Amino acid sequence: MTSKPEIPDPRLLEAHDLALAALREITPESTIGEAAGYTVEADGVVSLRFATTLDGYPGWFWTVSLACVEDAEPTVLEAELLP
Repeated sequence: MTSKPEIPDPRLLEAHDLALAALREITPESTIGEAAGYTVEADGVVSLRFATTLDGYPGWFWTVSLACVEDAEPTVLEAELLP
């Protein structure tokens, strides 16, 4: 049995400002590069990726996981630097 890929909530895909605000709380704005795609996770969570400009981290991305809980506005679940 094959499962269908989950269709992301458009509100989460458009929540770049929210994701960037979360990143600015943990890293200087100068370390955040361009948007670099997204991943649809389990339970409707969407992880938005942004390039990092930090020296020593080539190929790494700032990643912000977002969700909409009970039809509320998007909220940040976590923000981190990942390879």
